[in-house]
Amino acid sequence: MMFQAVLSNRTHPEYGVATIPFPVPHDQYAHCMELLEALEIGDAVKADCKVEKIDSFYTVLKRAEMLTVNVEELNYLAKRLESFDTGEAAQFQAMAHKLELFELKDLINLTFCCQQATVITNFSDLSTVGRDHYMNLHGGSASVDELNKLDGEETARRLIESGGGTITPYGVVYDNGMKLEQFYQGREFPCYYYEPNPLTVAVTSKAEPEDPEHITWLFLIKHRGIARDVVAHFAKAGLLYEDAEYHNAVFVGTDTDGVPHHAHKRSANSYGKAFRLNVEGSDPRYSFHYVGTDRSLYVFEAPIDMLSFITLYPENWQRHSYVACCGTSIQPVLQMLEQAPQLGTILLCLDNDEAGHQASRRMREQLEMRYSVERLIPENKDWNDDLTLSAENAQGFSMNEMR
Repeated sequence: MMFQAVLSNRTHPEYGVATIPFPVPHDQYAHCMELLEALEIGDAVKADCKVEKIDSFYTVLKRAEMLTVNVEELNYLAKRLESFDTGEAAQFQAMAHKLELFELKDLINLTFCCQQATVITNFSDLSTVGRDHYMNLHGGSASVDELNKLDGEETARRLIESGGGTITPYGVVYDNGMKLEQFYQGREFPCYYYEPNPLTVAVTSKAEPEDPEHITWLFLIKHRGIARDVVAHFAKAGLLYEDAEYHNAVFVGTDTDGVPHHAHKRSANSYGKAFRLNVEGSDPRYSFHYVGTDRSLYVFEAPIDMLSFITLYPENWQRHSYVACCGTSIQPVLQMLEQAPQLGTILLCLDNDEAGHQASRRMREQLEMRYSVERLIPENKDWNDDLTLSAENAQGFSMNEMR
């Protein structure tokens, strides 16, 4: 239970109150709805529940007391917060305090972008502060080499000396240019992974017949929305599999002979922060990629964004080439251009945030003398957001010149 709310009917306070746990447990949902119906509240669409009191670790939610809210929004917010670890909880509360948010719609949207902020709660360990700040600026993903080379203390000092921090009851928060994006606009809730392992894909060896008793199951995140045939293509090629020990999704990068040189792990769990890491010893030139036959090379930050883009735009996708840099390094792009000399047009599909824009500008400066370079910008933060937040997979993308 994330919090407990005491709810009433604003129009008829004489009806009394109902105390409801959030998220509402499956086995208590019908009973809780009956309690609300007795007060003539609890509509699935209307905001008809007055919040008399909220008891929660998330003390910032007390801002919602005395407001009239929708019970389903309250339940959705609780589910989002249930997946947060301690760091994300601090980011959420500090940014909610800084931005003075109290409406449920804004708080729900904050759960999808607060991870961009840096919150300092302990100034005695600047090395950790600097590392966490670096990860926040790069979407929570960094290679082992990057982290080993990073001067965490110096990074933290530069952040503190910037003077951009805001003191809150939850720590000193730096928003890092975070914008409160409207993932939820008060109508349909954004999809995200809440129930464990809702989608499985079976992968068998090419050399063996399909035998259910000898299948390695690859657990994927249903809310990512990636097409089953796209996943199957890369799994059958041995470029996507499940880590047997921790059940991470592993994206493999190979050389022209099919020899693996790179592995990027991403957790497939639904709780806490997503774990993303390039395996130690990986050659950054050979990250997760696909080589097609035409002149186009699509460049992404993360493997999941690459697969999301293919899902969004599947027509003749195997003709094109794709590479996921597993970060923002240009090395995988240069390697692709070396091994596939037919490539002539580079489409930079990095994230729609400051880090993605900066990396795209750097890449363009290095490539535009020899290649045609275009920038494809997702409507939301990244291509997986476009896939999961869009009502239709076939929405157009923004093709803009580099600013």
